[in-house]
Amino acid sequence: MKKGLKALGIITITLVIAIGFSGCGKSQKSIVKSQKSVAQEVNDYDDDQINDHDDNEKIEELKTEDQKIKELINSLPETSLEKLGYKKMNMSNWKTYRNEEFGFEVKYPQSWTFGEWKCDAKKCGFPNDVVEGVVFNAPGDTPGGGTWAVTFLDNTLSTIEKEIKDGGSQFNDKIEERSVIKFQNKDCVLASVISAQNKWVSRNMFCPYQEKIFKIYLDKGGYFRGFEFLK
Repeated sequence: MKKGLKALGIITITLVIAIGFSGCGKSQKSIVKSQKSVAQEVNDYDDDQINDHDDNEKIEELKTEDQKIKELINSLPETSLEKLGYKKMNMSNWKTYRNEEFGFEVKYPQSWTFGEWKCDAKKCGFPNDVVEGVVFNAPGDTPGGGTWAVTFLDNTLSTIEKEIKDGGSQFNDKIEERSVIKFQNKDCVLASVISAQNKWVSRNMFCPYQEKIFKIYLDKGGYFRGFEFLK
């Protein structure tokens, strides 16, 4: 009887040990499997991140220039000509410069003159010379200067960025401010560049219109308010 109990005890211990080893083996397999699953998830996550980055780059590439410019405009705080201190003028007896090709006209005082600058056909690759801008001169303006001007630029965000960057580049302390301003019922980017040297201030509006960017200089006197889009 005692021998039988002893044998039964040995068998029981053996079974416990066997079960223990069996459970341990399963546990180790589970751990290895879990480790592989985590590693795979990490790899999948990294791949997703890379794919998201690639997708974002593709989306940026597919955006039109109009969309990019609109996004810039929507990201800026608003201001107005009135807030900047520009008042309306009586232009009833002023002369008119009209440009049907680009769709605008400008009223300017009787004593003023205007001048067009053009891109040479050979230089720009067009059949004829192309008007790049118009400058309006008050009496006594220095040659090549002018009181205010409008320039016609390519309709791209990079063009706007370059023009803003170049503004006031002669000053080391220049401060650049951007906002959106409503001009002639159009949303335009207003770039203000300020320098403490001689209290220098320059303001330009960049207005998308007819597949062009109209860069309109805001002179201190507010004569630029004679500008008007025809549509």
